[in-house]
Amino acid sequence: MENLYKTTKHILEKGMILVVTMLFILVISFLALSLLNTSLLETKMSGYSKDKVLAFYKAEKNLEHLEQEIIDGKITGIEIDKITSGDGCHATFYRVTASAEYNGAQSELQSTFVKITGTNPCDLKKITPGRQSFLIVH
Repeated sequence: MENLYKTTKHILEKGMILVVTMLFILVISFLALSLLNTSLLETKMSGYSKDKVLAFYKAEKNLEHLEQEIIDGKITGIEIDKITSGDGCHATFYRVTASAEYNGAQSELQSTFVKITGTNPCDLKKITPGRQSFLIVH
């Protein structure tokens, strides 16, 4: 009878090693799946950040293009303020807005731009022509 007890105990211990090994493999599998999920999320986040930066650069290029069209006189009627000096010199202020999209990431920029027109020399030398301020809207 004692021999039967030892044999049964020995068989049960072999089965327990199998169960513990299977549980260990299951836990390791869950950890690996969690790591893969985290790395996928980080990859998506870095991709979106890159797209956001590229959308910003694209919007800035569009803003520079619009400012150049104001200098060339191709865009009119969007003045927000005008200062005139006594010698016929004019400083015209413009609010220029440009937006761009790159792979779903959007960027919108706004600048205040000054164009000085009139006779030379001008009394408005304290005002520097070109971009005065820059704002990231979105």
